[in-house]
Amino acid sequence: MRMRCETCFFWDNSTQLGSAEADTTGACRAKPPVADERNGIARWPFTHDTDWCGSFNSKESSNDQG
Repeated sequence: MRMRCETCFFWDNSTQLGSAEADTTGACRAKPPVADERNGIARWPFTHDTDWCGSFNSKESSNDQG
């Protein structure tokens, strides 16, 4: 399995970023939201389905743990 956001337990693609194609962007829930410096509103970072990071946790291994 490739380490990509789309296969990560922490990735939530229920909300899309702007005009992105369906199911290609989502919010990373691995860490708490961060306040935007411009307006102070806290948000989870948006990522593309093909992105990845060091906090990757496979959806499959998370499901196995029950």
